[in-house]
Amino acid sequence: MPSFDSLFNAFVTILVTIDPPGLAPLFLAVTRGMNREERQQVSVRASVFGFLVMALFAFARASILSVFGITLPAC
Repeated sequence: MPSFDSLFNAFVTILVTIDPPGLAPLFLAVTRGMNREERQQVSVRASVFGFLVMALFAFARASILSVFGITLPAC
């Protein structure tokens, strides 16, 4: 089982990579003209799609990297 330190490290890395506070103005600009309900629908779709992409890489990372010729030690 992963330690608290490694889980915290992974969480912080993902949070810094995604940068939610930095993307908020971009999201508001892209969804300008939409009402609150439409914005919520777009945010849920984007979150689900992002989760699916991250889950795909989490479960199939070695296979995906080998397709591109990237070895795990290079990561």
